[in-house]
Amino acid sequence: MSALLWPLAGSLVTGIVLILLTGFLEGPAYSGTIALRQRYAPVGSRAQVMTTVTSISQLMMSAGAVIGGALHRPDALIAMFVIVNLIAARAP
Repeated sequence: MSALLWPLAGSLVTGIVLILLTGFLEGPAYSGTIALRQRYAPVGSRAQVMTTVTSISQLMMSAGAVIGGALHRPDALIAMFVIVNLIAARAP
């Protein structure tokens, strides 16, 4: 969620600080999701699960870049990111 603050950065330095903050806050959660996938994905399909999840993650990053390029107002950008994340959270 702290990535939603990125569009509010007024300078490159502020943007980098916000990105570092996001990594610090959300890094352990990312490691936890990898551990859960390894623990609960069946051994025979573990690579497929990891590849599929990575592909979906890359798709969402690309969608975020498209939205960010199309919208230049920070409030509209944050609203679109929230909508995309809600759609992603509802996906099976």
